[in-house]
Amino acid sequence: MNELPDSAWNRFIGRACEQAIRRDDESDLYALFWYQAEVNNGGHLQYFHNRGDYEEWGAAARAARIIGQIDIAELIETTGGVWQSQKRRKFWTLRRYVKEALQCEFGAEDQRFGELSSNFDAAFMGYIEDRGRDQDAFDD
Repeated sequence: MNELPDSAWNRFIGRACEQAIRRDDESDLYALFWYQAEVNNGGHLQYFHNRGDYEEWGAAARAARIIGQIDIAELIETTGGVWQSQKRRKFWTLRRYVKEALQCEFGAEDQRFGELSSNFDAAFMGYIEDRGRDQDAFDD
């Protein structure tokens, strides 16, 4: 992550986490941020459990395409299709979540995300930084 406190990336993160006023033109990018954060934290199972509706992951896939991360977009779409292919129950207890996680339904997809993540991270941050510079130049 960018260490400069006033970087475009850090300002974007503040908006994504609702610590600052969100911009309508970034809604798909916020969805992509939450995809990245949830999968990094607990894999695709956690992501879909927390944010598994089509609108959310569809927006994340659109944003991945916008930033040139076609492999990530396809991964989101593939895992989203698997998620929607069956009826799901919410995990109301940690025990139930762990039981489901141990089945490793998305193990291969989590591994693929890990393989793609360094390029994805750099592309995502670079895109936000470039947008920030463009916006700063427009504001001047």
